[in-house]
Amino acid sequence: MLAGALNLAPFKDVFWSSSIQPSNSYNAIEPSPSLQAIVSVLSTGPVALGDKIGHTDSHLVKMMIREDGMILKPSYPATTLDSTIAKRAFSSSSSSSSFSNESEEKPAKKEVGGMGDVVTSSYSSISGWNWGYLLGASIEEEDGMMVTPSMFSFGSEIFGSSSSSLFAYLHMTFSDQDQQSPIKLQHFSEQSPISLPPSSFSRDFTYWVVSPQFSNGLVLLGEIGKIVPISPQRITSISTSTKTDTILTISGAPQEEVVMYYVMEGDVENVRKVSCMINEGGRAKMNLISETCS
Repeated sequence: MLAGALNLAPFKDVFWSSSIQPSNSYNAIEPSPSLQAIVSVLSTGPVALGDKIGHTDSHLVKMMIREDGMILKPSYPATTLDSTIAKRAFSSSSSSSSFSNESEEKPAKKEVGGMGDVVTSSYSSISGWNWGYLLGASIEEEDGMMVTPSMFSFGSEIFGSSSSSLFAYLHMTFSDQDQQSPIKLQHFSEQSPISLPPSSFSRDFTYWVVSPQFSNGLVLLGEIGKIVPISPQRITSISTSTKTDTILTISGAPQEEVVMYYVMEGDVENVRKVSCMINEGGRAKMNLISETCS
């Protein structure tokens, strides 16, 4: 949070993109390379791989970048939810026995993750519209945790009065790390929260994306094959001035194919996609509803 306020990009540290690194000096495996990748990208800082030569997961790497190597990241680094910070600070389980002998007599709280709730949020901001990212990697409560728009870091600023027109979808989980399952959208509001199930750190996580509904009824889901599907490094501007179309100005490597997904109001189960090729100047315009490129 402090680094973000100072416009500095945090560095998560090096990670392995493949679980098994032969003959490593730690005699260890990485239980969830995809979780490490998500945390690295959402930090908005450098992404560093520590794989042995020949043991890098190229598919996971491609989920983080454009073809020219630029990292597709959000506008602001992920920060811990205020509610989880408050819970750690004021819950009775966090009290030190040096202040009260009574704490020794209380039964220990049953923990699933053992680290306290690890829940962070971030967002991408483009042309006045905001997309949210929610990561839950260690949820201790047996019934899980409910998250509403106002619980996001800067929730009132990034969602504002549009909270009644938000949709959320489960982007990645520990068991489904490539978003191969059909996208299922749900309304996201104070009355319809995101449910994070109980989980243990590293070996289980859920990663959600929150999308606003444009005035013409379109909900942009973005590049679902990327960790951050809506990134300012990909989409430089969005025009929703007409009721008949939504126009994206996109950037990337020359001849790179970019695929964007979206749904329309009243037909959210029908996920549509548009594909455009980046020109030699590194740009392209994508007309979503008419499915044309220029």
